[in-house]
Amino acid sequence: MLRISIQKLEDESNLNLILLALQGNEIAFSEIVRRHKKRIERTVFSMIGNNQDAEDVGQEVFIKFYNSMDKFKGDSELITYLTRIAINLSINELNRRKRKIFNLKNYFGKIEIDRNDDFLKNIEDNDLIEKAMNKLTPKIKSVVILRFMNAYSVKEIGEILGIPVGTVLSRLARGQNKLLKILESTLEV
Repeated sequence: MLRISIQKLEDESNLNLILLALQGNEIAFSEIVRRHKKRIERTVFSMIGNNQDAEDVGQEVFIKFYNSMDKFKGDSELITYLTRIAINLSINELNRRKRKIFNLKNYFGKIEIDRNDDFLKNIEDNDLIEKAMNKLTPKIKSVVILRFMNAYSVKEIGEILGIPVGTVLSRLARGQNKLLKILESTLEV
């Protein structure tokens, strides 16, 4: 087993860290987790909400990666690969839970929607957004989260989810339209 200082590991590339981790270097794997944990947590929390299940799924992402590290070929960025695992595990969790749809008509609050501005920028209530997002199907929700909350390009989203760019664009359009309808309907209450 190679002995490398923690300081040295901070300067290593993701591929080198993976190689070291495959050789049994636990500190190298810890560095991988440290580098990517926040972004994976953000993705999972956006998909399934900020709760214990989200924490469990976030940890499961790295466990799954650890158990399949030898399959990572380096064809994409490591964060892209990890995000794909996170989205898939989040969708699995949503399907397992069979989440109930929130009734936004019972929610009172004021938001302003300006279709000419960037999507979601004028929405002031994060709770309202979360409730609206939970009404989307997991496939559409994953695309919307990756684009608007994680700022991935359409091409990167296609790579993460393993779908064509046209499908990404279609799901983005459907998701954006559905969210706008849900959010606008709250103004009529």
